[in-house]
Amino acid sequence: MVTCPKGHKMVIRNGRYGKFYGCSNYPGCKETKPLSSKSSKKKKSSTTKSKKEFSNKICAECGAKKIRVYDRGDSICDSCKTRFKKVDTELLMESKPLEIKSVVIDEPSGLGPGSNGSEEFDLIKPLLTYYEMCSRGTRRVGGLRNVFENVTKGKDVIDEVPINAFIEMENNIIERESDTLVALFRESQLDPETNPIQFGALWVVGKEIIEKNDSSQTKRICAPLLIYDLEIDYLGGNTINVNFNELLPSLNYPLVEYLADIKGVSDGGVAFAFENLLNLLPEIPFELENLNEFLKTLNSFLPSDKIEITPFDEYQDYIFDNPFESELQVVNTFAIFNGADMSPLTVVKEIEALQEVDSFEDTALLNALLPIETSGNELYEFDKYEGNTTDLEEEFTHDFEFLPLSQTQREIIQSTR
Repeated sequence: MVTCPKGHKMVIRNGRYGKFYGCSNYPGCKETKPLSSKSSKKKKSSTTKSKKEFSNKICAECGAKKIRVYDRGDSICDSCKTRFKKVDTELLMESKPLEIKSVVIDEPSGLGPGSNGSEEFDLIKPLLTYYEMCSRGTRRVGGLRNVFENVTKGKDVIDEVPINAFIEMENNIIERESDTLVALFRESQLDPETNPIQFGALWVVGKEIIEKNDSSQTKRICAPLLIYDLEIDYLGGNTINVNFNELLPSLNYPLVEYLADIKGVSDGGVAFAFENLLNLLPEIPFELENLNEFLKTLNSFLPSDKIEITPFDEYQDYIFDNPFESELQVVNTFAIFNGADMSPLTVVKEIEALQEVDSFEDTALLNALLPIETSGNELYEFDKYEGNTTDLEEEFTHDFEFLPLSQTQREIIQSTR
C-alpha cells in the first residue's frame, strides 16, 4: 500500500498529465506521487516551489530587501511574508524611492530677508533698474505696424466693428454675425499663440514716402495704437461672441516708436514718456474724453513729424478696403484682426509693478535671485535621496523669468549668490 508522508492511504487518480497517486484525504492533504516504481523514494512534493537567492528588489509593503523570487516568477518577502505575483514582482523597485520632507515656513515678519532696509532690499533695487533697461527692448517685440504685412493674398485680415455694436455692448461681450470674423477665427486656431485674434482702437493708416538720394521708399502703415486681447466663442453658422476679458489695452510700442522716431531720444526720456502713456490707457467702456487725453499725452511726450494727432469729436465707421491711399492719419474706429503675440510685454509690466512695492519679502524675484531656506509662507519641498541627507535642494514653484536670460544677466545673478 502506498501512503503519503502523513500516513494517509494514497489512491490512483487521473490528472491532466495522466495517472498519479493522490492522497485519499484530499483536499485536506494535497500530497502527490508519480505512478511509478520509484514512487516509494523520498521526493519533494510537486506543489513545492524551488526558491532562488535573495534578489535586489525592495518589498513594496515593508521596504526590506528580502525578496525571494521563485522559478515561476512570483515572489515572497521573507520579512513581512507578502506574496507578489509575477507581474507585480517585475514592477518592484531595486532602489528606494525619493523621500519628500515638507517644511512649513512661518508668515513673513516684515523684518526678514528682503524686507525694507535689509541688505537684500538694497541689492534688488539696483538689479531692478538693470532688468528694466535690459527688458526695454522687449517693448519693440510685442505689437506690429501693418496688419497686412506677410499675409497671404486673398486672406481676410480685418473685420470692421460697427461703432454702435461696440459702444452699446453689454457685459463686455459683442455678438457678431460675420463671415470675415469666422474666417479670422478659423485662421487663428492654426496657431493661436503667435496669431491671436485681437481688438484694435485708434487706428493709424496710410503711407509714408521716404526720399533717399535719387530713389524713394514707401512705408505702409495699418495698425491700432491700442490692442485688446479677446476670447472668441464660436456659436455656429457665422455667429461669434467676442469677449473682452481684459478691460485695459496693451500699447502698440512698435507703432508708437515709429511715429515718434525716438532714435535721438534718451532711454530715460523714452521710459518717462511710455510711463505717462501707460497711466492714461483708456479702459473699456470708452469715453471720448479719455481717448483724447491719451492722444494729447502721446503728442506731448513723443511728438511726431510724420502724422498730425488731433482730438476727436466722434467715432468713425471706417472701411479698410484700401488703407494706404492717403497720408498717415489716426482714425477713431474699431476693428478685429489677426494680431501679434504681446506676451513679451509681461516681463516689462511685472518689473514695473515690482518697482512700486515697499518690500520684496516673499516675492518670486527674491527667491529667484537669492534662494534662501527660510523665505515666505509657502510650503516648500526638499528633495532628499537615501544616504544623502546633506544635499538638500529647494524646489521653487514660481516662474518669474518669462524670457531667456542673457549671458550678462546670468553673470550678475551668479555674482550676487
